[in-house]
Amino acid sequence: MATATLSQFRNEPVTDFSQPANRQAMEAALRKVRAEFGREYPLRIGGETVFTGDKLISVNLRTP
Repeated sequence: MATATLSQFRNEPVTDFSQPANRQAMEAALRKVRAEFGREYPLRIGGETVFTGDKLISVNLRTP
């Protein structure tokens, strides 16, 4: 069996959001994520897609 190798960990360089291109890219990414709020994702069990009537509501309690 082949052994997976990982590259050495490195932190991402700091992004300067005072630069318009960086700020616009982040704002676009946030718009994309917000547009996907409220979606439902089915379970995958034994290769089958399963929808249940049970829901787990995820809430961020730190949001003001």
